[in-house]
Parts: sequence; structure tokens; C-alpha cells
Amino acid sequence: MRYTKPPLTFQEQVELLKSRGLIIANDAKAIEVLQNINYYRLSAYFPPFQTEKNMFDQGTTLDAIFCLHEYDRKLQNLILEALANMEVSIRTQLAYHLGHEYGPFGYLDSHNFYYYFDHYHWLKNIRENIKRSHEGFVKHFRTKYTSENDLPIWMVCEAISFGQISQLFRGLKKKDKQAISKNHFNIDHILMTS
Repeated sequence: MRYTKPPLTFQEQVELLKSRGLIIANDAKAIEVLQNINYYRLSAYFPPFQTEKNMFDQGTTLDAIFCLHEYDRKLQNLILEALANMEVSIRTQLAYHLGHEYGPFGYLDSHNFYYYFDHYHWLKNIRENIKRSHEGFVKHFRTKYTSENDLPIWMVCEAISFGQISQLFRGLKKKDKQAISKNHFNIDHILMTS
């Protein structure tokens, strides 16, 4: 089956919604909403207001759908802010613990990790990531410390992706995972690993 639907103007989208039973009190306001929120993003909020596909329940207004969207957006922003704060804290605690336990370059030694951790590939990936980094502190370190090939752990933890941070945490020895997860976050290391 070929896709043959043409693009609709914002006014045509408003008319389509009205034909499906949505109450729109102000076309100009509806167009403004659709100009800022893609129709298909907004359509994710339609199902609670539809008993039948492509038909809105009697009395459903665009304002009600928009309010649900705004509630969800604000909730997502709160969650993202909390996750961002948690990410910074995890990076900080990893850098602090590993720096004090093994020294600035202790992460280079595979013996400081569980035997099953693919240290070689992890290290190769972070080196490639850091090589492409445009962070000012990385450039400064490379300029000032020309005899060093690698960054200290506290810089590494800021320069690599959160996925690589997660891999790093998973590869730590149990005692290091416990120290970080229990001492600072007061959770079990298994939960933190997940």
C-alpha cells in the first residue's frame, strides 16, 4: 500500500479535528497550537478522549487535550531536570571515588576492574570520544601537559557520554560500586547498576 495522504495546512488540520467531533472555540488559537505542536505529537494525547478511532467523545475540547499535553510536558521537564542533576552527581562521585582509590590515571589499569569488563574496548572508545572533544578543559590539558596521553579520571568523567559512564560503573569491582552507591546515593549497587 502506498502512502497517498497530502500535507494539510494548519487550517485544514483544524477542520479535520472539527469533523472528528473536537470542539474548537477559536480557530486562530487552534492554529497557533498546531504551529507550535506538530499534529502528530498532539495526536498522542487523543486516545483518552476517543472511544471510537478518529472520533472524539462528545464534549471533548482542544483546550482539554492541550492541557493534558502541557501537564505531560511539564512533568517531562521535571524528570529531565532531576535526571540531569543525578547524572552530574554520578559523574562526580565516580571521579571522586576512582581518583582517590586508584589515582588520577588508575582507570587505565584493567586490574582495577572486574575481570569480565571489556576494559580494552571501553578505553579505546573513550579515547576516541575524547579525541573528538571540543571541551575547553580537554584542549587546555592537551596544551599544558604534553607528556600525558590520557586525561585524569575527573576530566574523563566529564568528557565521555553517560552511556560510557554507565559502562564504567558496571565494570567496577563490587567494592567500588558499593562504596559509590551506598555512601552517596544510599541505594544498593545492583539497583544503581540497572
